[in-house]
Amino acid sequence: MLAQNEKRPTSFFSSLLTILGGQAVCGGLGIVIEIFYARVLGADGRGEIGLCLMAIAAFALLGGLGVETPALVWAADQKRRPADWITGVWLSGAIGSTIAAGLWAETYWRWHAAFLRGITNSMAWLILASIPCLIFLGYLIAIIAGQERFGLRAGVTLAEQMSGLLVLGGLVLLFGRHAELAIAANLLSIILSIGICMFALRDLFKVRAPRVATALQMRAALGFGLPGIMGNLASFLNYRLDVFIVNYFLNPAAVGIYALGVVVSEALWQIPRAAALALFSRTARTSGDDADFTCLVLRHVILIAGVTGAAIAIASPLLVPLVFGVQFAPSVAVIWWILPGTVCLSVAKIMCADLAGRKKPQYASIFAFCSLLLTIGLDFTLIPKEGINGAAIASSAAYIFNSVLLAFVLRKELKASWKSMFVPTYADWVFYWQIWSRYRSRLFGPKVVSTPNELKQNEIS
Repeated sequence: MLAQNEKRPTSFFSSLLTILGGQAVCGGLGIVIEIFYARVLGADGRGEIGLCLMAIAAFALLGGLGVETPALVWAADQKRRPADWITGVWLSGAIGSTIAAGLWAETYWRWHAAFLRGITNSMAWLILASIPCLIFLGYLIAIIAGQERFGLRAGVTLAEQMSGLLVLGGLVLLFGRHAELAIAANLLSIILSIGICMFALRDLFKVRAPRVATALQMRAALGFGLPGIMGNLASFLNYRLDVFIVNYFLNPAAVGIYALGVVVSEALWQIPRAAALALFSRTARTSGDDADFTCLVLRHVILIAGVTGAAIAIASPLLVPLVFGVQFAPSVAVIWWILPGTVCLSVAKIMCADLAGRKKPQYASIFAFCSLLLTIGLDFTLIPKEGINGAAIASSAAYIFNSVLLAFVLRKELKASWKSMFVPTYADWVFYWQIWSRYRSRLFGPKVVSTPNELKQNEIS
């Protein structure tokens, strides 16, 4: 383990590029999977898949008991030995898995919740099997991220997506077009990813601790993780509760069309997600002393998210029906309505990461609850009147509200001005101009203008 820790990257940009490279490949593969869902299974099938995947994620998040956070932090602490914490993490996962599986069985088979309409009995059993697997995988991924082995993390995600797509293709060829096969393929891909992680972290499975120490470890893990679990759940529901409410008021086909619009709009989160993960590690390591660097990251994320969002808005009317099928054309309006909130939430991810790195994650949890209340109120008001567009408007408003609250708190923590946090400077623009100049020089020769100032001087001369 020490040998691995010595090799951890220390550069923010090194970590960012590693994470982003993996996410770019996985994002592209994710689009291929979405195309497969849309073209092969249609809107109804895509809606049923969306409901199942959201149910798995929600109950796995609840069953994880928030222990992913201490697992990541303790794995990142080179002064801690794995023997001091790992057994408590595994036992916490076993307890959480039992609780989550029981809650799912109660919700589906005894409660017969109306918002789960469209999920068949066979899907429910697959969900039940997937929940503990996803909890365990979440712990393993958290440990890998804590060790800053971002290349491995990206490889595991890529293997999960690739295997899921290949298995689903094979199952469809053998058994026909059924949404249940997508959930089965998802389960098999999670199991494969667990196997890869266990091999990479095999030394951790040799660690043993005395029973008394194990009890203390589990108490420490739950004490660290549980305070944040409700905030994490609130954040998740703030992003995904609308799927279940759309299904409650409408039908799985509407869920499929809405979910596709959300997925397309969230494509612009690739860079902010990577930057947030890298910034969290850096802020935690430096104790948050460099406020100027956080402001720099915020400004660049605003630039990138804004440009990407504009590109998605312009291209979606043409590309969505062409790529996914005419039946998904209503997703375009969903994309337009939800994009303002998605851009704001890109910045919010950076703010949450920095606050968490400063050991102040409670703000994100509190504001997530506030946003969730707004989401619920708007969903139940707008969806019956406006359908899936109402869900998009509600989500966008909640995302913007959450981002504004976070901005006020982070500004106070950084002791920075609004302008330094959110208004891109001339140097920020020049940075991209220089990148473009280098790219052009490689393609067309070295004689290119490197900055706008040089271009102006050349025009005058």
